[in-house]
Amino acid sequence: MHAWHLITIYPEQVTKDTCHSTAAFISTGLALNEDLKNLKTLDLSSNQIIALPTTVFKNLKEIDSINLMNNNITSLDEELFKGLHSLKTLRLGSNQIRSISVCLFSDTFNITELDLSYNKIEKISTGSFDNLREASSMNLAGNQISIIEEN
Repeated sequence: MHAWHLITIYPEQVTKDTCHSTAAFISTGLALNEDLKNLKTLDLSSNQIIALPTTVFKNLKEIDSINLMNNNITSLDEELFKGLHSLKTLRLGSNQIRSISVCLFSDTFNITELDLSYNKIEKISTGSFDNLREASSMNLAGNQISIIEEN
């Protein structure tokens, strides 16, 4: 059993034969295996990620920080963060995200810091952030927001 606390994965360093089997790239993206179930911090910033498979984080039940900043992510599946009840910090800034699903944060009620800055978000739908009751910092700077829906 590995007791991981921090991992930074760069595409040129990860292969299917890594000595600890921490990750493997598959045709649809990165698959994080069950050996990482105690991982606390995941930093995948400044890579060239364009999409994340819906189940990429499903084994990371203890994760409290995910950094996906400075990639090329265009959309986030509404099930992507499902079951991540320990997640406190989520950094998604400097990507190409255009919209936020109303259900995206429905299962991440412990988030205290959310960074969505410098994306291409144009509209914030009613209820998008309703479950983020613990949030003390939310950064939406540098987007193209023109519509904020009312209740």
